[in-house]
Amino acid sequence: MSLKDINLEENYRTGDNDLISEFYIPCLANSIRYDRAVGYFNSSIINYISNGLYQFIKNNGRMRLICSIQLSKKDSVSLKKGYKMKNIIGENLNKKVDLLLNDSDKANIKNLSWLIKEGYLDIKIAIRKPEDDNYKNYNSMYHEKFGVFTDEEGDKVVFSGSLNESSNGWIYNFESIDVFWSWQNELQKRVKKRIEYFRRLWNNSSLGVEVYDFPEASKRKLIKIAPSKPINKIYKLNPSKVKENSPEYKEENNITPRDYQLEAINNWKENNYKGLFEMATGTGKTITSILCAEEFIKDNQEVLIIIVCPYQHLVDQWEEELNKFNYRVINCYKSKKLWENKLIRRIVDLNIGISKCEFVITTVTTASMKTFEKAINRIDDKVKVLLIGDEVHHLGSNCRRSILKSNFIGRIGLSATPKRWHDEDGTKILYDYFNGVTFSYDLEKAIDEGFLTPYEYHPILIELTNKEFENYKELSVKIAKMLASGVAEDDETLTGLMIKRSGIVNSAKNKIEKFRNLISREQDLKYTLVYTSHHQMDNIQDVLNNQGVFYQRFTARENNRERQRILKLFANGDIGVLVAMHCLDEGVNVPATKKAYILSSSSNPKEFIQRRGRVLRKYPGKEKATIYDFIAIPPDEMGDISSIRSILRRELARFKEFADISLNKYQARKKIFDLANYYNLLDEV
Repeated sequence: MSLKDINLEENYRTGDNDLISEFYIPCLANSIRYDRAVGYFNSSIINYISNGLYQFIKNNGRMRLICSIQLSKKDSVSLKKGYKMKNIIGENLNKKVDLLLNDSDKANIKNLSWLIKEGYLDIKIAIRKPEDDNYKNYNSMYHEKFGVFTDEEGDKVVFSGSLNESSNGWIYNFESIDVFWSWQNELQKRVKKRIEYFRRLWNNSSLGVEVYDFPEASKRKLIKIAPSKPINKIYKLNPSKVKENSPEYKEENNITPRDYQLEAINNWKENNYKGLFEMATGTGKTITSILCAEEFIKDNQEVLIIIVCPYQHLVDQWEEELNKFNYRVINCYKSKKLWENKLIRRIVDLNIGISKCEFVITTVTTASMKTFEKAINRIDDKVKVLLIGDEVHHLGSNCRRSILKSNFIGRIGLSATPKRWHDEDGTKILYDYFNGVTFSYDLEKAIDEGFLTPYEYHPILIELTNKEFENYKELSVKIAKMLASGVAEDDETLTGLMIKRSGIVNSAKNKIEKFRNLISREQDLKYTLVYTSHHQMDNIQDVLNNQGVFYQRFTARENNRERQRILKLFANGDIGVLVAMHCLDEGVNVPATKKAYILSSSSNPKEFIQRRGRVLRKYPGKEKATIYDFIAIPPDEMGDISSIRSILRRELARFKEFADISLNKYQARKKIFDLANYYNLLDEV
């Protein structure tokens, strides 16, 4: 940790150098003190120095910042009337802090408040002192700009130039700085002079300048919004800004694009910024699309990225991921009072060029609302829009297709299974709008290449009772008659009969006893999911209670906050078993899961493929996963071959999908081979 280890240059200039990655970050990362005197400071710079700042904090570094504020004509009048400068500064900063609090969801503002709260950053305010007491020069500012880095060996690097402590200063403006360091003899005098300048400023002993402590009231406001820990450890930096001398970006962030993600990005760009990504659950669809968004931002001037998710918990997960990239996010769900005005303001900022990029995350429900649509329609033609549809199959339904605007030139659809089940029209609309599947990455390949966990598959054959089978046959006859009469497949009565028939298979009585037997033999049930039906929920809970298993329900009855709490307890191992219905099917991250008991499942491939995906995410110490799949079969010696084949076809589709790429596929197939052979269904397995 030494400043001498950096290959420093005497001058850095925009165009010739990247001031951030070549100078600022390596100096900050190798320092224990950073003293900065500057005319203007903006917290946006935290977004770009965060790699160095993370290491600076690990070094237990301390930053002292002196910056200015510009007094207004009104302030000058107040001073003439006898108001104290300290009070004028307090009023000014109080207003500025209130503006910051309006955007307190931004990572850089949260991190700024955290730095102040934890004592890593101390700020003072410098005001140009007028020559007399009339304060005629109210427009005069303290406008000096220099900085001093100090390492643990006492060596120092000083820089001086025209740039402010802001993203504009360090990145976007054309600037230059002169650099000198303490171990170079001929420059020691210049180094000592700058150190003395800063000492006098900090102690308020410089002529012509008055320096004040940061107002306590404003400081308390910032500390109040400070998170318990920095957002994403304050180490995110745009990968395009990182060079070799920045400290261990890849290891710390662990989001270096995988080869297949780069392939997906390239395919999407070549397909005119459009495409469906058919990627297995757990292979990084979210990160892939964010990296695509970065390419879209780079290739366009003003950009709006709209991310549409089916559920609120997915909106929250997207926001968490985007925070890692330090993007400003507008979260649009719940009451429109919470987001409508903010969304309109950000769109206006894009239209007039104040902002270059905005991210909007919302649910399909909110995106279909007139309020949201009206706000989006304010977008100027010069603003390019990228639509990202998460679990994109939801956007193919009749009531959601209005989201698919023709003027959105960028389009990404994400799903492990983009085809809509029993909806060819909806599927065609999706494929046409997103210009087809531009990238596929299936489960087998992801497991083979080590990005998902291999799994064992154990089919558990469960006989229906005679009564259950008779009920199944009766419903099948009614369904067949309705279909023969020409009733549409989406007829409500027909749909109700089919759901009722499916429920017989899902809630088969004998599943409970078999589940009890399996659970009683388990030594460790930590990180286990149990998928069940509404009708079985109470029985499953009774089994777990009797076995003394600590479990938690995860259903539609739990609100979003409660779900997040449950998932955190599960991830920590404080809850051994989650008992779920449909709420874990899409998007919920439970990578620690090692076992799944599937007692209930529909014949919709989307559902059971998503459920398998919940178990296969990588996790430290997790070498393989185990899936127990409860497959309903007819009772022995029942004569209705048609109904028997109907049940088996329904169950064997899932069996084939799960068995084919399991670690024990031959043992799994052997278990059901005789049954499939007897009923002439070998082609189904």
